[in-house]
Amino acid sequence: MARITQTGVILLYIFICLGGSVQAGEIHLAAQKGDLKSVERFLKENPELLNIGDISEGRTPLHWACQGGSVEVAAFLIRKAAKVHAKDMDGQEPLHSTTREEIARILMNRGANGTEKDNYGRIPLHYAAYYGRDNMVKYFLYIGSPVNATDDEGNTPLVLAVEQGKKGAVEELIAKGAQVNVALKDGSTPLSIAKKKGYREIILILEKNNARD
Repeated sequence: MARITQTGVILLYIFICLGGSVQAGEIHLAAQKGDLKSVERFLKENPELLNIGDISEGRTPLHWACQGGSVEVAAFLIRKAAKVHAKDMDGQEPLHSTTREEIARILMNRGANGTEKDNYGRIPLHYAAYYGRDNMVKYFLYIGSPVNATDDEGNTPLVLAVEQGKKGAVEELIAKGAQVNVALKDGSTPLSIAKKKGYREIILILEKNNARD
């Protein structure tokens, strides 16, 4: 979860200097919704909003456009020099939030890195697996993201996909070489997690691939 830090206080001060947090919040919402006309208007009136983070999470308009899946808005923001390496309060770059391959390709062409870690040691593939974004799981694996990358807690993308019951991501990760018997610090494995959660289909997939609990 994002935390209010000194950075958050600084962002709040910036918002106030720009005339209050409402307008900054509006551009983030417009970017998330894919409202290109509104985003264009906001930036025409206040170019300073291009790379500004929101108060709660420090996420820029580009972060929100990537999460909302608006290719038009994301491409526009990048053409206006939005920072593809901007980090939110959790250390996540826009690529961590991306939900569409078209946007990911644009970001990668501007220097984004599929192995960039956030404050928790997670790369974009971790989040694609966690949220069951099967299209992004396939894309990140296609570009060479490490299928067995571990975060600071030892979680691999497969572990996160299993925990959240994301069957499609589980199948894709295993097909691309995910270790089905990776053990976490508490001794749990993907199979033991699936059994605890009661995910019958995932249990069958794991057992079919020689997983042990």
